[in-house]
Amino acid sequence: MTQAEKPTQRPEHAKQVCNVCGKPSASTICDTCANRVRGEALERKKHEEKLNS
Repeated sequence: MTQAEKPTQRPEHAKQVCNVCGKPSASTICDTCANRVRGEALERKKHEEKLNS
């Protein structure tokens, strides 16, 4: 089997991490960061609605 035929595997050091905080996570964004982002978005929406009324 040549190098090109070998299946590519992620190196051991390339574990999946949260894109926000960088901690190890099974998903792209960990639950903690997802909750924080949702909360910030809700606060911003409420603030914008208050300014528009």
